[in-house]
Amino acid sequence: METITKKKKNNIYLNRKVIRLCSHPDINVCKEAGWCLSNAVCSSTLPQLMLLVDNGFIEAMISLLHTDAETVVSMAISTLKFCLVSYNRLTGQEDFAFNSLVYKMEEANGLDALERIQANEKFSYDCYQSATEFVFHFWPDDYDAKTDKDNEENNEDEIDFGMEDASTDNSYQF
Repeated sequence: METITKKKKNNIYLNRKVIRLCSHPDINVCKEAGWCLSNAVCSSTLPQLMLLVDNGFIEAMISLLHTDAETVVSMAISTLKFCLVSYNRLTGQEDFAFNSLVYKMEEANGLDALERIQANEKFSYDCYQSATEFVFHFWPDDYDAKTDKDNEENNEDEIDFGMEDASTDNSYQF
């Protein structure tokens, strides 16, 4: 896998080809391309990681978040999280510090994709939880604001049926 991230012309082409395969119409091809990129990220140095990112790695993983195949979505979440944490570790930052790659992911609508996963009942609780933790760790302000907004919406427009004034003699009151 190390040869896939070297800065040779043929290998850069191979990087781009694997990244493009993440958008292939066949979900099995997408899954295999995603796994290939996942392996490349797991063993990459900072220059290799940046080469992958510069060639569209983040956008490719975000495209996988838009599939309905839970195994592919879970793999993409884990790979993106590993990429962002690895970048932070390789640059001497806290694991979940906001960085340029988190910003790039947000600009490519990655946060929207994670929120779509959270709202989609087709995904399991584990997948929902992975997406939620991802948002919580890298966008804590957005997570807190969204949680506060949801709580406010749930308490708005409460309907009072006047049940506290109803008699308890089991008869109807008109």
